[in-house]
Amino acid sequence: MVPILLILTTVGWATETDTDTCDSQASSEQKGRALLQISASSRTQGMQPATSGLTASLDQAGYATIAELCCSQEMKAYINRVIDRQGWALCHAGGLSGFTLFYDCTDDGQTYLSLLKDLTESFKDDCPFLAASPGTCKPKDPKCPEYPGGTFPPCIGVSTTTPPGTTAPPSTTTPPGTTAPPSTTTPPGTTAPPGTTAPPGTTSSPGVCSGPKMDIFMAIDASKSVEKEGWAAQTKFAIELVDKLLGSGNPQGHRINAHWFNGITSPLIPAKVKEPTGGNKKQTDPSLNPNDIGTFVSTPTDVRNGIEALDYPNIRFGATDHPQVYLTADFAYKNTPSTTNNKKIVILITDGETHSGDKCGDLEKNPGKNEVYKVIKNCDANSNHPCRRQDPKFSCDFKKCVCGMYKAEEFKKKGYTLVVVAIQNGNHATLFEAQMKEMASPDRLYFAKDFNALSTLAADIQTDLCAS
Repeated sequence: MVPILLILTTVGWATETDTDTCDSQASSEQKGRALLQISASSRTQGMQPATSGLTASLDQAGYATIAELCCSQEMKAYINRVIDRQGWALCHAGGLSGFTLFYDCTDDGQTYLSLLKDLTESFKDDCPFLAASPGTCKPKDPKCPEYPGGTFPPCIGVSTTTPPGTTAPPSTTTPPGTTAPPSTTTPPGTTAPPGTTAPPGTTSSPGVCSGPKMDIFMAIDASKSVEKEGWAAQTKFAIELVDKLLGSGNPQGHRINAHWFNGITSPLIPAKVKEPTGGNKKQTDPSLNPNDIGTFVSTPTDVRNGIEALDYPNIRFGATDHPQVYLTADFAYKNTPSTTNNKKIVILITDGETHSGDKCGDLEKNPGKNEVYKVIKNCDANSNHPCRRQDPKFSCDFKKCVCGMYKAEEFKKKGYTLVVVAIQNGNHATLFEAQMKEMASPDRLYFAKDFNALSTLAADIQTDLCAS
């Protein structure tokens, strides 16, 4: 993220009572965009906002509403709420104010999804203004200059969240540990707006996903066997499931980190942090963000837009590397501190058994058959084992079925709940359902006899996960 306070100094105003930001070389294009903020604010003459940065929904519709105001103060209040919802920490107000000016008006050409992406990438700046969780801010490097005083340009004709010349409360719009003020509470029997807390004693509306807060890692199969029709069915199902888990205001603050996978995993919203050990050597295109851990987000619109933007022909690949999903998910949880105390659910949507999984080719020797069979029972000695086939060439295959079951068990031992949404595909064995049942956590297999039957499963998954 490119800090811009040097640009602001050039035109005679800085950010809203900011004391620090990161210095950088600003391009002429960036200078021009910053200068546009002054003229942009004049377009709001005579307009009173129907909503504000304190109340707009935390999704694309809410972002667009605030961007229409072309008011930096409102957008900064809005971004503060995004930061709080994600569980991040604001370290330096100056950096946030500079960042805001790239997002506060429609002529910036931004979206809510790009806002989340750029906030996440700002962690890696030389002078970061955000940290992944409270208490993890790094000391500000002396090379990062300070810019005391100054204000945002005035928002003409807009009744702003923070009056010009005053300072908004740092990091949060509602004090930590408290609920929203009375003006934002919701009458009993209705759903609280995104970003607010329903009053004690009220009942969630039908369709609200309650239960303990969940951080869900979702992986959608993009292997060759899925084919175009199967991909369309999978993505439609995934969007429906996202809406059921994060919709209706999402008062619990559940979050989803969505990926597609085949020989790699690839996130909808990259975090620029890569799981270091796995990955198919044939898929090294950096534009795919291979095995990037991705970002957990709490609004369904962000995930829905990302899924709809995926182009299956451009990501289609032959492998079905379930173990890579487990590697990336584990690394994502461990490198996202705000997930520490939340339920960790992995939803694997797939049409095939494990193929080309991480270290599957070495499994028979390391850790060896005896150690593997201690975990998943002895396939060679059990005629009813899900990996047992009539054809000895494929029976008890350590590179595929056995590896998939073993890696799943090792993953679940770490405390993760593995939800498997399995679609029977004519290209795969009749034992597929039994294999997927063994891979999934107890009572967490959702089986579709074909891609058309997927649509019947989303309501069951919502019922099971949201009531637990």
